[in-house]
Amino acid sequence: MVRTSGGSPLPYVLIEHNDLERRHALMEHFLARGFNAISCGGPRVLPDAVCSLVVDGQCPLVAVADVILYDLDLDDDVEKAVYNAIRATYPMLPLVLELPLATTSRHREDLVGAIVIPPFDTDHLVDVVDDALNRVA
Repeated sequence: MVRTSGGSPLPYVLIEHNDLERRHALMEHFLARGFNAISCGGPRVLPDAVCSLVVDGQCPLVAVADVILYDLDLDDDVEKAVYNAIRATYPMLPLVLELPLATTSRHREDLVGAIVIPPFDTDHLVDVVDDALNRVA
């Protein structure tokens, strides 16, 4: 695993997921596998449903992340704006998106450069995130 930011020898995975239970389960799993895990539920859980990264290009979570596991809804304009802001502000930051085939087909142009995988079990997600970190080494 490669360490690129955040001040820790362990890589930071930012889990962007709007399902609280799934987000916490993923965090626990990544922590157990030797990652620093941080999370965000997306703009809908924030006051006024506004993400600071979209507004002013600043987010303390994205700033320390070495890789993002992104599972917000790309068919939702507010959540897609977060995805676009991440790509524009941090173009070299690995993004792993767990998306069904239908969503991948609808957003093909937006996904260039991202690592897109179909929904997998949690163990496989850790392997994919680890591979993403090694790509930027």
